[in-house]
Amino acid sequence: MRGFLVIGNKATTGPFSLKNIPGAGRMDIMCRCISQAIFLSHSIRESMEVYLLLLGDPNPPRVVKIKSDELKGMSPDERSVAGLIRKALKFKAGK
Repeated sequence: MRGFLVIGNKATTGPFSLKNIPGAGRMDIMCRCISQAIFLSHSIRESMEVYLLLLGDPNPPRVVKIKSDELKGMSPDERSVAGLIRKALKFKAGK
């Protein structure tokens, strides 16, 4: 298993709009890191984990763990990845 840790010093830990992904503490950069780490040209890399350490307001720090083996039907565009992060932030720790 290969893993990456991406630290977002200003990446928001609360709800954010998918219409303004860069305005959420440069969440667009976090999304690109996930896309580059997990997606191949026409498939998903196996055995990859990406950990996002989000240090922005309102509830820092938060860690979001994304496992490539558990992703299905996801596209590599920023909006799809941001939607996944936004959904993950709704859960409490350990879920």
